[in-house]
Amino acid sequence: MPSYLPSFISENCQCAHNLMKAVACFTGHLAECHFPLDCRAAGCGHLDDYGIPPEEVQELRDAADRLFRSAADSRCTHCTGRGFRSYVITFPTGDQGVLDGICQCVDLAEVAKVAEEVKEV
Repeated sequence: MPSYLPSFISENCQCAHNLMKAVACFTGHLAECHFPLDCRAAGCGHLDDYGIPPEEVQELRDAADRLFRSAADSRCTHCTGRGFRSYVITFPTGDQGVLDGICQCVDLAEVAKVAEEVKEV
C-alpha cells in the first residue's frame, strides 16, 4: 500500500507552511501529503473513512502503487524502483522515527499526467 509523509515534512507538499491551505488541501492531509494526486488517485489512507467499499479502496491503493512504480527510476538505490522509500525523520518534539514516503526519484509530473489521463477515461 502506498504510504505518504506528513505534510510538514514532505518535500513535495505545496502547502505545509500555510495551515489554512493545508487544511483545505485536495492533494493531502496534515497527516499524509500525496501531492499531486487527490485522495482517490493516491489510494490515500483516509479512504476508509469516506464510506468507500473495502474492495474499491484496495483497488485504488493497488492502482496508486502501480502508478508510482511506473514513475520511479528502476535503478534507484533508495527504493529499487518501488517508488517509496524509508526516511529517518526528526519530529518537532525532537524524537526520531522512520516513515515511508514517495522516493525522490519519482517523476511527479509523470504521476500527475498519468492520473489526469485515467480521470478522463
